[in-house]
Amino acid sequence: MQCTTTLSRIEKKVDKASKEHHAGGSKGTIQSLKWPFSKNETKELLEELERHKSTVNTALAADTLELLMQSLGLQNQLRDEIDSVQTTIKKLEETQARFLLREENKDVERYFLRVNPMHGFQSNIRLKQKDTGNWFHESCELSKWMTVPNSKL
Repeated sequence: MQCTTTLSRIEKKVDKASKEHHAGGSKGTIQSLKWPFSKNETKELLEELERHKSTVNTALAADTLELLMQSLGLQNQLRDEIDSVQTTIKKLEETQARFLLREENKDVERYFLRVNPMHGFQSNIRLKQKDTGNWFHESCELSKWMTVPNSKL
């Protein structure tokens, strides 16, 4: 506010000198050639303007610092969000890898289970006769193999 007051004071004095110049006459011409401020007034105005300039520069520096702090805060927030997105992507990749592995396992199962041995097994169980395989169970070779360690059948 004081800066506006100082500038208004300067403007009024300069306008007054300009009006006197346009008023004409020899006195107006001589007066228009003269600086409208005294030496002391000029010095005081320059000092006052310098103080206002310093105040404006300080205010701008404070605003710039505040904006810089806000930018740094946003940068930290963005970094956290990027980390979160990267974590989510990693989890999705792991899930997808597990899914693909499961699909591969299913393909392997389908390949090997095309032939179901259970039907043949059940059929053979029904066809088994009493005492089938007794000759093998009662053989000396089997008895020796079961009782002697590291023996071969």
